[in-house]
Amino acid sequence: MNKAGHVSFGVALAAAGLYMLPEVLVAGEIAAMIGSAAIASLLPDLDHKTSTASNWIQLPHAYRQLAKGASLTLLAGALLAWWMGQFPIALSLAGVGALAFGLSKLRNVVLLVLGMILLLLFAQLHTHWLLALAGVALVIMPFLRHRGLIHAPEFALFLSVGMYYFAREQGAMIQAAACGFTFGWWSHLLGDALGKEGISLWLWSRARLALRIVENGSRSEWMVAKLCNGVSVALLVFYGVNNG
Repeated sequence: MNKAGHVSFGVALAAAGLYMLPEVLVAGEIAAMIGSAAIASLLPDLDHKTSTASNWIQLPHAYRQLAKGASLTLLAGALLAWWMGQFPIALSLAGVGALAFGLSKLRNVVLLVLGMILLLLFAQLHTHWLLALAGVALVIMPFLRHRGLIHAPEFALFLSVGMYYFAREQGAMIQAAACGFTFGWWSHLLGDALGKEGISLWLWSRARLALRIVENGSRSEWMVAKLCNGVSVALLVFYGVNNG
């Protein structure tokens, strides 16, 4: 599925999930749950270099290419300046070249830095292990293949358990957001399972689920997205009317 399909599917699943909760949510909590589901429905694709989620944290393609070219030119200039004995100029060019290279790989830099921050917070504050799980996932994300570990049901299961035990100690708003995040994450996997590539277990890659019902960017996906939008509106309206 593409962006529209995943978001529509995630919101629909979260809207249906409202009816599974033991307590009635108020408007703000519903918004937190639906919004969290919409975001989480795209996050598994952080393991894809050009996905919508990855594009949130990197420069557009043309600027990435420009930054990469500039970094190579500056680093070549730094080597030349070093060979000529112009050490201050060489260091300056090398520094700017490294910065340009970092901008060309901004996605990887952001993922690594955020992951290390989460791991440092976990180590220093001894907070919930969910923080460590998220930190490790972000640190290794640049090195993972698409639809690998992050798309595996095993990872989603660990994430769901972590979300549950973390959220039960928090307020109602955080609980609603965590619930929506879990629904959104699973909706992404279910959406991918509808396509021809499908999803597979991480520990046993031959165990693959690919229903081949929806093709990326096809009319069938557009129809599924529209159907999910209609179902979401109906479920939310009915929930609001029934619960005041």
